[in-house]
Amino acid sequence: MKKRIKVYLDTSVISALFDEKNPERKSLTTIFFNGIDEFEPYISDITVAEIEQTPDIELRTKMGDTIAQFPVLSSTEDVEWLGKKYIRFGAFPESYAEVP
Repeated sequence: MKKRIKVYLDTSVISALFDEKNPERKSLTTIFFNGIDEFEPYISDITVAEIEQTPDIELRTKMGDTIAQFPVLSSTEDVEWLGKKYIRFGAFPESYAEVP
């Protein structure tokens, strides 16, 4: 059996499936999801929290249904430490910091 590559799917990947404003983004993401069985996908508790805060009820439901099939990784001290390093060195702006 072929070993599947582990992939982490953040909220932006999930939301791209429903992005009517950017058809190319939606199409490419749909192609990826059509082959999702080739991968071992994971989401995080932060992804779940962000989706639960989506104001558009229909979009929130669609995204929630999509992530229901994926294992959820919990945040750890190591994850938080790494996130702070990304912000400190400019990989992400501080406004992107999330807590579950």
